[in-house]
Amino acid sequence: MTQFLDIKTALRALLLAVATLSSVVGGVQAQDYTAPSAKLPQVDPVPPPSIPTGPLVQLTEENACVGHQGLGPYDPRWGIVMHDTLGDATATFAERRDIEVSGLIKVEVSRRSRTFKAPALLRLLVRHPGKDEFVELCRVRTGDIGGQSNQYWLARALPGVGPATLRVELFDLGSGGPTGEAPYTLEVEVASSEAPKVGLYGRGTNPDPPATADHGRCGLVAGPARPQARLEVARAIDIRPEPGEWLRLEYIAAGRNIYLQLEPSGEHKAPLSITVKFFRRGANFAFESACTQTIDARELKGRMLLATSSAGFGGPGQVWRVELSGSGLGNVREAKGGLGVKLLREADPEAPLTASSGFDSGASAYVCHGKSGRRTLPRTGVGAFAQSAMLRVEVHADPVAVAPAMQQKVVAHLLRALETWRDGCRQCRTENLLFVKVNGQLYWLPQAATMQQGDGKRKSDFFEIRSQRMPQGVYEKASGNERGIQSICLVPEKTASDSILAAQKMLGCGAFAGVMSTPAPKMLLTLKPKRTACGDDPNIVACEADYELIELNLLDYAFRLLDADAPQIGSGGRTVDLFHVMLHEVGHWLGIGHIDDGGNSVMASTMDTSRCIDTVTADAIGASPPSRQAASDKPTAFRFKAQP
Repeated sequence: MTQFLDIKTALRALLLAVATLSSVVGGVQAQDYTAPSAKLPQVDPVPPPSIPTGPLVQLTEENACVGHQGLGPYDPRWGIVMHDTLGDATATFAERRDIEVSGLIKVEVSRRSRTFKAPALLRLLVRHPGKDEFVELCRVRTGDIGGQSNQYWLARALPGVGPATLRVELFDLGSGGPTGEAPYTLEVEVASSEAPKVGLYGRGTNPDPPATADHGRCGLVAGPARPQARLEVARAIDIRPEPGEWLRLEYIAAGRNIYLQLEPSGEHKAPLSITVKFFRRGANFAFESACTQTIDARELKGRMLLATSSAGFGGPGQVWRVELSGSGLGNVREAKGGLGVKLLREADPEAPLTASSGFDSGASAYVCHGKSGRRTLPRTGVGAFAQSAMLRVEVHADPVAVAPAMQQKVVAHLLRALETWRDGCRQCRTENLLFVKVNGQLYWLPQAATMQQGDGKRKSDFFEIRSQRMPQGVYEKASGNERGIQSICLVPEKTASDSILAAQKMLGCGAFAGVMSTPAPKMLLTLKPKRTACGDDPNIVACEADYELIELNLLDYAFRLLDADAPQIGSGGRTVDLFHVMLHEVGHWLGIGHIDDGGNSVMASTMDTSRCIDTVTADAIGASPPSRQAASDKPTAFRFKAQP
């Protein structure tokens, strides 16, 4: 009995222990699964930005110009009064700015170049109301500005009370670096403690602008305009003795300065002179005369002719037109050798230029009007160009005179001429000359084929935004299976605009798949070693024999290409630009006649006055009435020079 009670007591104790353990475990489990509190943790609010307090200028600087190298501390209490580039400052010529200021002033001088550095000389003057003369505050010579330490600044108080006129004069002891253009030139920023808010300031004025700011100048020099500049050859030309007058045009991107060097070879018994004209392309894309010089080539041997212009437009990419003319290098029978001409520019080590007289940029320089605007529907004019999305070209060349490889270069020049006319045309529709087929090979302009899909309210159509007159790309070979071309062909007829339908018609797809359509306009170019249908006159360079046929005189002329190293086409004694001639002849095909108005029109009747697509020329595309349109019933000659 006693043993039984002991077992029962032990069992009760065991059950009690298990129950106790269960309650403990259960308590732990309940505690683990208790839902967390939904109350978000407290986050301290972000304090508002604090405005610096204390003096803007240290007491030791209030009445002196104490300079600091490097970037100054930022303080929002300064308000910018002026920020400008003083690109005409040199080691011997100061650029100056006059600014209305008050309170404390801060002046910062900086140079953005990563490689070039040089000090500057900063001079500050002040003139108070009612006073005639400026009083010098101070002058300081900075440390090197540019490279790793590209900024220098100083701050001080103005003497007297109230607003005053601050004059900032700056000498660049590095004379603008290797090119005299940004990023080598100096920038100046003036801030005031009592200035308006940033962004509301005006640019300072230069009361004493440099003498070269308007039209440039020419001069004979022995080296670069600035000692630290390095010159590079942009174009090397070899001119042979030619009978009669000769003319050479070159388009070069050279920045503010361009140089010409002559290297006469052989012995010249007759006087040898050359006339050089420099033109710079301005902000409206028109060329402005910089200077003209007639010099003896032997006088220039070993020296250079420098043309320089202001930095008002263009920067390092400033485009120049150089015209060289003479009298056949004197007496051809007595002259021996030739004339080597080098066009040089100041090399930019941070942004080297490509040879601008090459294929790409040499063509774009022939557009010299600055009118902008979206393309509009062209007015009715002579020829089918205004209504055509495709041009068919056939090139017939004598294989002996023009090798197959050179024929392809001729085709490239023809396509570039078409592109240049499109770039200069403000009245052309987007689809005009969108496609060109040369000897069966299709080319197209994918950049001009941007298409906006239609919806229930409007039809699918091409669109083009032309806020400025800019090149619209280059022709590329096409097979017809390109995505862009297929997107044009897949537009349903009921939702296609007239422009889309015109493109489909030329491609024979979409609404015109399998439909016999009217052939696209055609141009026929012949390259044969003979004179043209315009006559037996050796003064005729090219001829528009009829509305379709264009002939080049490969007997009396050698046609040089935009490719600097490519051989010439033709064996004549006179050398002319193939692209220039092609541009003129394509203009005739567009329906433009000769424009001899004393301007720069590439459609002038002679090469000695033909230059580029100016405003008059661009407006003549599709002009009505056809007063300047080419007559299609008789040949039209493009002559080398005016008849005596």
